[in-house]
Amino acid sequence: MIRVYKVCIFLACFFSIIFLQSCAVFFSGSGNSGFGGVGIGVGGTRSSTYVGAGVGTSNLGGGVVINPTSSLGLQVNQEILRTRNVLSIETVQTYVSSIGQVLSRNSGRSDIPFNFVVIKDPNINAFASPGGYIYVTTGMLDFLETESELAAVLSHEMAHIVAKHHIKLALTELGLDVTFDYLGKLLNYDPQTVVPRLAQFVVLQKFSRNEEIQADEIGALILARSGYSPYGMVRLFQSLETVERRGFLSNFTASHPTSEDRVTYIEAYIRQNNLNQPGLIVDRPIFHQITAQTQ
Repeated sequence: MIRVYKVCIFLACFFSIIFLQSCAVFFSGSGNSGFGGVGIGVGGTRSSTYVGAGVGTSNLGGGVVINPTSSLGLQVNQEILRTRNVLSIETVQTYVSSIGQVLSRNSGRSDIPFNFVVIKDPNINAFASPGGYIYVTTGMLDFLETESELAAVLSHEMAHIVAKHHIKLALTELGLDVTFDYLGKLLNYDPQTVVPRLAQFVVLQKFSRNEEIQADEIGALILARSGYSPYGMVRLFQSLETVERRGFLSNFTASHPTSEDRVTYIEAYIRQNNLNQPGLIVDRPIFHQITAQTQ
C-alpha cells in the first residue's frame, strides 16, 4: 500500500506539469492524420510563412498552460541542467533557439513557452520535457548535415509535447489509471526526491512506435508551416538508418523505433498532404558555420 501511494505521488507530480496545460489531442498512428490538404506559401522570411485552407491551429491542440516558471516543469529542467554539461558557446545556443522559436510559432501551441538547450555530449541524442523544454546534444549537431535536419529534430521533439505523449507513456510504464481528482490530493511532494526521478524519466523515455510516427507526421507539418522542407525529416531518418545498419546504436535511436519503416511512412505522409512546396529551406550556410564551433 505504501509503495502504491509513493508511485501515485510520483505520477501526481509528473502530471501536474502537463494536465493543466490542456486536454491532450492524439492523432492516428499512421497514414493521413486528418490534417487535410496543406497549402504552404513562403514569403521573404521564414516568419512570413503561412498555411492555406485545410489546416488550422486547432488541429494541433489548445488549452490553458500553467506558468512554467512556477511549475514542476521548471524544476525538472533545472535538474537536467544541473546534471548535464550545458554548452557554453552562446552563438550555438542562440542559433538553435532561434530555429526552435520559428518552429514553435507554427506548432499550433502558442500557449507553450518552448525553450531549447544544447547539451555538450558526444552522443547523438535529443529529448523533450513537459513544459516545453527541448534538449539536443552536440553529438547530434555534429551528426546532422543540413539546417532542415536540425529543424526536423526540434520539430519531432516538439510534436511529442504538442501531442501529450508523456502522459500516455507514464501511464503505460507505471500501469496505473489515475484520475484528475485523485491527482489533486497528492500534489504535496518532496522535490529533492521526486524531481531527480522525473528528470531521469524524461531523458530515458521511450515512446511507442505509433507515437513516434505521430510525432514524425506532426513534426513534418510544423516544418512545412515554418518554411522548412519536410524532407529534412526524411534525410534525418535515412542518416539514422545508416548508423543503425553499421551496428552503432546512438542514444537517440535507442529511445526511438528503427528508422527504416519510418522513412517510408513519412515520405507517404508528405506526398499525401502535399507538404513539399517550392522555396522551402533545405540548408543555409549559417548552419555549417555554427555547427563547426562544436567540433
